[in-house]
Amino acid sequence: MANNIKQLRLRRGITQIELAKLCNISQSALSGYETGRYEPDIDTLVRIAKIFNATIDEVVGVVQDQEISDIESALSREIHDLTDVEMQDILDYVQFKKSRRISE
Repeated sequence: MANNIKQLRLRRGITQIELAKLCNISQSALSGYETGRYEPDIDTLVRIAKIFNATIDEVVGVVQDQEISDIESALSREIHDLTDVEMQDILDYVQFKKSRRISE
């Protein structure tokens, strides 16, 4: 888990101090999470995931049984705040694209 928090933070280009403030934790606690000395509680994990628009699995480094591509991961993050109508539009489009692939 330690490396994922640090990697997410560095990719976003923010300092430990900035992330610690956003998470309402001390910099020393965050440093401990990044080095693996400590493990964040669930509330802190949720805050970190929201800040980075990531899943908790991504934050803690849980490896899925099946590889998830970058595009699938990006889609998963992008659709979480869509309305039901928007989600249905996307589902309809995916089904349309699949039907065209099958008929070709």
